[in-house]
Amino acid sequence: MSRYAWPAVWLVLAWVGLPVGAAHAFLDLHRVTGQPVDTHYRVMDSGLHTTEDENIYWIDNRQVIFWGFRLTDDGGLLDGPHDRGIYIWDTETGNIRWYNEQGAALCYHDGYINYTHTFTKPKPTGYKYRHNWREGPIGHEKQYVLDFKDDQEADRWGRAHYTNKLTCQILLSPRGVDRRHWIPLLPRDGYLDGGSRGRSSYEADVTWHRPNGEVIPLPLKRKDVMTVQYYPFKKAYLFWRGGYVDDSRWEALWKRDGCTPGTWFYPNGRMEKFCIPYIDWGGHGAFRVYATRPGLLMLSDSSGRGGYAGTSGLYLITGGETYRLVSGWVTGVGISPDGCRVAMLHAPDARSIWKTHGVKQTVKAVELCARKGEKRERRIGPRRFANLGVDLEISKGHR
Repeated sequence: MSRYAWPAVWLVLAWVGLPVGAAHAFLDLHRVTGQPVDTHYRVMDSGLHTTEDENIYWIDNRQVIFWGFRLTDDGGLLDGPHDRGIYIWDTETGNIRWYNEQGAALCYHDGYINYTHTFTKPKPTGYKYRHNWREGPIGHEKQYVLDFKDDQEADRWGRAHYTNKLTCQILLSPRGVDRRHWIPLLPRDGYLDGGSRGRSSYEADVTWHRPNGEVIPLPLKRKDVMTVQYYPFKKAYLFWRGGYVDDSRWEALWKRDGCTPGTWFYPNGRMEKFCIPYIDWGGHGAFRVYATRPGLLMLSDSSGRGGYAGTSGLYLITGGETYRLVSGWVTGVGISPDGCRVAMLHAPDARSIWKTHGVKQTVKAVELCARKGEKRERRIGPRRFANLGVDLEISKGHR
């Protein structure tokens, strides 16, 4: 079996029928106590910066798009015409292109883009709020401006619309979901309904509402779909309990059982349940989990005292082994469409952010489907939208 085969994670570790002892036997391989970084994985550094509340996206299997900025060596903001905005970074060549001078709250999906873009014309007299953004096919997005007279008007619009985080589109909300816990899927797949709002609804049953009006009960509780991610390489959704806070014992139960349930959900209704193993970071568990073609990625934020790295970083579980890809503070994680690369905002540790005003906090990427010196089995493919943006002479080397 290939070192990068998924069955090493979720066929062997299938949640159904997995004895607790078996889970713990597996976990004995994954005790993390200052595990060194595995230098066999190629890490690429863009040299550009962004903030921890921004997300990072892949245009294709080689290009990363993100909102960012440039800093001086001592942490000051540069103020040239191309020193902040939306950037496109080719992880194969290191080439960086500047796309737009604004772009905070960026969202990108398969050629479609959405970002905040200030409209300079003053609000009409008597209007209190403004919502302005650009949205549409990249390179052809349009400016939208909405002005609201008061809180009630803004709230009514907000209840009637939603931003689909999977497609980046602002759409009309389905009828009847105003007071319910509902989770949008891709528009072609409908949405999930997790019951009426309320703290006790974590145990509510989940139903799948298909675009044709069909409603299908699913063998899931709302706590099982707290995190919903879509992965093109699987053509499926990953559901898991990330963000489930109803029970303060959740992490303790994850640690005791050795697993927390994850579910692959396919648009045809097929489901595969599997075990997300608990890893002992010597402090906190992984509260963010991502899927890749080789296996599961787990993010630890368990820093050491004084802001040192501790066991924090990004870990890959594949073929029954755990590899620490990077050590330190990680956020903004994005997975390439083929599942073979991960992009992220990374700093060596929290302390380096405080001491250097973010100078060491840069957007990086890691190749997962081939180690250094190995030939990549999967073709990366061509660049999309290669003519967009302005080429910059700020490319950095690859480690």
